[in-house]
Amino acid sequence: MKRFIALTLAGSVLAGCHSAEPQADTPPVVAQPVVATVDKPVAVGPTMVGLIIGNKPVITVGAENPDKIFGQFRDTKQFGSEFNDLPPKFNYHFRARTWETAHTGFGLITYDGTLVGAMYQEDGVKQDQVDEIVGAHRSRMDDLAPVPVKGKRVSYWFWDHKGQRLMICAFQAGRQGIKLTAAMGDNAVMDALGMSIEEAKIDALKIDASGSQGPRTFAPVVRPTG
Repeated sequence: MKRFIALTLAGSVLAGCHSAEPQADTPPVVAQPVVATVDKPVAVGPTMVGLIIGNKPVITVGAENPDKIFGQFRDTKQFGSEFNDLPPKFNYHFRARTWETAHTGFGLITYDGTLVGAMYQEDGVKQDQVDEIVGAHRSRMDDLAPVPVKGKRVSYWFWDHKGQRLMICAFQAGRQGIKLTAAMGDNAVMDALGMSIEEAKIDALKIDASGSQGPRTFAPVVRPTG
């Protein structure tokens, strides 16, 4: 199976979760309206929101030269695959590039050549690595307190600022370690990918109630099943 599965669920990247309902004593969470098509991005300039991966430069909406940014993650020395398919609901103004190996993946989404979203995923992460990446983003956005969403096996952190959003998700996958997702983008893009506080709350409840194998957040970056 390819690492990044398609965005086949309307309005949600959270595609790996089972459909079991929360237990009776679990407070219900109302899903947000389904996003039919992605709106034109509004916040297309850099803000405090930025994606920090290791010692690479911070990735922001509106960053120049998306191809150069993508090249920093496309390690040709590793066995990997590149895809350019768009997920559903993204029209021809959008472009996508994804690079994935057996344990990591990186994807970009642009709108008329402007970077409007980026996502990084890694399997087998340790807790100190999660603490490090969350701490790095806290330090960069020290004026913004993240909104946490916590479950028994999954934790989310969300930052919102001037129409842009950053999400970090850490899922405890047992012996496989922690599966990490870090993504940022214009709110229109993040909503279309299901990367919102509302969707995260639903996902955490389903995992706790059903013993699901993982949050839907880890299914896709930017490409559909093919």
